[in-house]
Amino acid sequence: MNRRALWGMWLLAVVLTAPLCAGPADDALSAGIKELAAGQTDNALKQFNQAIGLDPALLAARFYRAKCLARQEKWAEAVVDLNAVLAKKADSAASWIELARYQIELGQVGDAGTSLERGLAIEPASPAGAEVKRLLASRSGARTSPDTRLVSGPQGVYASALPIGPRVAVNTEGVAIEETAIGVDGQRVLDYTFGTAPTDWVPAGGKWEVTNRYACEPDWNFFGGQSRGLCAIWNKRRLDGDVLVEAYVAFKHGLPWADGEWYYVPSDLNINLASDFNNLDSGYSFIYSGRNGSTTMIRRGEKVLAQTRDVDKLLPQFTDANPLFGQDDQGREFGKFHRHWWRLEARRTGDKLRFSVDGKLVLEATDPNPARTGHVALWTVGSGMVVARMRIAFNQELRPLEPKVVVRQATPIGEGATQVAAR
Repeated sequence: MNRRALWGMWLLAVVLTAPLCAGPADDALSAGIKELAAGQTDNALKQFNQAIGLDPALLAARFYRAKCLARQEKWAEAVVDLNAVLAKKADSAASWIELARYQIELGQVGDAGTSLERGLAIEPASPAGAEVKRLLASRSGARTSPDTRLVSGPQGVYASALPIGPRVAVNTEGVAIEETAIGVDGQRVLDYTFGTAPTDWVPAGGKWEVTNRYACEPDWNFFGGQSRGLCAIWNKRRLDGDVLVEAYVAFKHGLPWADGEWYYVPSDLNINLASDFNNLDSGYSFIYSGRNGSTTMIRRGEKVLAQTRDVDKLLPQFTDANPLFGQDDQGREFGKFHRHWWRLEARRTGDKLRFSVDGKLVLEATDPNPARTGHVALWTVGSGMVVARMRIAFNQELRPLEPKVVVRQATPIGEGATQVAAR
């Protein structure tokens, strides 16, 4: 009999010998264990998710969800669940041993050895521990990656399991390929075209809606916002490690409060990253043509890390000039302003910060003690913008150990309000 069959029989034995369930969360847990024993990992995962939603303190549900995720080879997510278990039950030998197994799969050999030692110290005769010990010995030469960490932030405690690293290789023979012709995508890329409801985003200043870019073309619409003051949207996801944000944005035409014939305010196309939610004075601000269009800068909080007033790295300025034709005193064409989409690119890699506009580097800086975690924001001041697309590439998403809203008892739709307890 193979190992998977033995493991399935063990899970089934757990189900058969478990006490009667005491509530809906336990019912979902029991159903999930049965599905997992039968090899139905998708169904099992739904049951474990339901159990955790009903009772976030049910550690057994997180433990078995980790096993289910491991069956799907989602090792990093499995590690997050086991860390949540061990944060509240550090004497669980089975959790330490399973954690070591998943860390081995992630290439975290050193951390796996530490976890295995913790587990075997609690249960020296564990058969699973002996198996993981043999596996660890066979992988002892593997390259290691950063460890899994618990991260505290203003909005709660998060778990982070970092991947091996952002390394990609391209090898060709007899064919020349330009670097700019190579594109890389992956599971840790969020791509927003705003063709559906922007449920990952929260407005925090200004009026955000489906709106026109040009006053003369009311039927040509995009997602956008405008405000006499702060106009910002925040991404709900809290990200950890290296982050790259790419935004395709343009100014909204026809602002009722703007001076000049063409009603534009050509300043402040800005991105924040690694920031506390709804706090632009935290993390990093990448500001294109801020301070009334006079300065492009990279800031951490209120500290300026790099700045420039070079006209080639600023938006064009105009008051009553027709933006469709003509040039300013630097020879820049206004037509490019009226019809242009700007591609903003803000990047933090280690302690390096880079800000590019339309593919050209405008500023770079170094922060010896970099901010690692936080949220992404897109914002302007006293103006309006429309957004065609945003892409966010990240190292790892931090997920709350406990949800902020806990569904105590599910109610069928149409039969009354769901009972919830907000935290």
